Order: sequence, then structure tokens, then C-alpha cells
Amino acid sequence: MNFQYLIPAWLLAVIGVAGLAFIVLGVMDGRDRLVSWLRRTLMLLMVIAMGLAPAVAVKTTSTTSNLAVYFVIDATGSMAAEDYNGSEQRLEGVRADALAVVQSLPSAHYAIVEYSSTATQQLPLTSDKQAVATWLEVYDRELTDYSAGSSINRPVETVVDVVERMAQSNPEYVPIVILMTDGESTDASDSSRGEAPEFGSWSGLFDGGMVLGYGTEQGGKMERNDSWSIESEYIEDPNGGDAISRADLGALTTIADQIGVPFYHRTSPGGIDEIVGAIDADTLLEEATDENYYSPVIWPFAIVFALLMAWEIAHLVPHLRSAGMLSIHRETIDTSPGAGPANRTPQRWRGGR
Repeated sequence: MNFQYLIPAWLLAVIGVAGLAFIVLGVMDGRDRLVSWLRRTLMLLMVIAMGLAPAVAVKTTSTTSNLAVYFVIDATGSMAAEDYNGSEQRLEGVRADALAVVQSLPSAHYAIVEYSSTATQQLPLTSDKQAVATWLEVYDRELTDYSAGSSINRPVETVVDVVERMAQSNPEYVPIVILMTDGESTDASDSSRGEAPEFGSWSGLFDGGMVLGYGTEQGGKMERNDSWSIESEYIEDPNGGDAISRADLGALTTIADQIGVPFYHRTSPGGIDEIVGAIDADTLLEEATDENYYSPVIWPFAIVFALLMAWEIAHLVPHLRSAGMLSIHRETIDTSPGAGPANRTPQRWRGGR
């Protein structure tokens, strides 16, 4: 048995001492029957019991996992191309699929690496699923005017560094990777269209995973992401028309082969459960842990107190009614005919001729 103290101990002691003193004085004075004071004693004990809040130990079993899922997410401008599920942006597919993965693997730990013009770890490894969901809610592509082009290889070194540091501090974790991109590279100062994938260093880094590719080879136009404009405009090509982004399915297949994981072309939502089910079950390494916590038990004392209080009210009502009748009787005597001048109510003088 454990006490949670809903009322501070010192205040509970004051209530107990004051209540007991009141009861003892009442019994000694003999102003009421002994059963009434016994009832009030029980009411005081119920108040003290509720203040102590006795608690019982509750044993729970929680399941954790050594599985560490690394989302590597493309945030370049091409992820706004409108060729996912008809005319939706590719990033909507990324958001839906990542949330579905989290729901399918609720016991895993998650980290997020985002890349566009640079690659950075956005979320450290955590078991907080709400943190992952919150990040995905605000996930968006980079600002158009600050883009330095797309390089399919941009996240490679950053991810290697992040996972190696994790392995040193938490060697018990089993890492898998989920790369979410359209596979497109564009011409810029540090990237070139048709850039050859170089993901061989990931093959020994992860124990599994998948490459999820978004977009179509026919492509789609891309909405600009400008901090200064609220109107929808599309990225233009050098000739003044709408630029078209096309998914590079060949590059995505090559990346999956280099890492040693399967590639899935994602053109519409749904089916993630089956895809996640393809992950080697041996990497899940579920562990059950027992935990104890104390649950206060107050309701029995509250019920007894309520019954005693109802009894006390039923006991007091006749006394209050008798006191009221006595007061009315006294007023009737004071104002009746024949009462002395000092007690008689003054009468108004009515004059006449």
C-alpha cells in the first residue's frame, strides 16, 4: 500500500486534529446522541482517507523495439511536381507513406534526415511517434530562389555519419533505411543531370529497408515555394514555359541495388502494410518490459462519505425545522393582544373630526 497524498500531510494533520477536538467536545457536552458523534467520526475518517489517497500497485507490460528506422527524405523543388495520385504533389505521397510506416511499426525508433541543397538531420532517433507526425505535417520543399539544384547523392555522407555515431552510442539498435525521393538530379554548380548514384557505402550500414520512388517518367509541373508570395506560380524552364520534373526510375532502381533493398514505385496511397511486411522480421527484436505504477483508490471512501453526509443532513433537517417553528411561535407571542407596552407593536393613530 502506498499513499499519494492529495492533500499535503501537514494540512491533513490539522484537519484531523481540529475535527477530533470538535467531536470530543461535543461528546463531553452531551448536546447530541452518541450515535450522531460516531457518524461524524466516521465522516472525518473518510475525509482523512481520501486525503491520504491510498494507492495500489499496477503492473503493466510495455513493448519496445531495437529497430531504428531512418527516413531519408527528398525536399528539393521537384517534390512539388504534380504527378502523384493524379495531380497531387509528390511530397503528399511522402507524407502519407511515412505516417503509414509509423503506424505499421509503432514500437520502432525513428530518425529523419532531409536533403535539398544540403543534407541535415532533422529529427534525432526517438520513440516519440508524435514528434515524427509533427515534423511530417510541416514537411515542405526548399524555397525555390535558394535552390542549388538536385543531387541524388547529396544525403549519402550525412547519413553515413549519423548512423555511425548512433552505432557507437547505441550498438544494440538495428538500423534500416527508407529513402523517399523521385531520383532526379538537375544541373547546378554542384550537381548534374543524370548523375550516377553512389550509395555503395550504405550496403553494410543498414540491415534492411527500402527505396520509395515518387513521380512519373511523364513528369509534372512544379509549384514555386516563395516566402513573399501567396499566389500559386510554377517554376519556369529557361525558355519561359513551365518546367517539367520527371522521376528517374532507373536511378532509383540502381540505388536500391547498391544498398541491397527493394524498390517500390509509389504513384498512389495505400499498400504500405504489405511493403513494410517485407522487412526481415528478425530485425524487429521486440522486447517486453514490466513496469509498476501506483493507482489511487478514492471512490470507496467517497461513497461512504456521501452516505454518511446524507444521513447527517436527514438528522439535521428536523432540528432546523423545530428551530424555525420556535422562532415563529415567539413572534406570535410578542405581537398578540394584551402584550405589555414594551412588547406591543406600535399602532398607527387614526384621527377624525
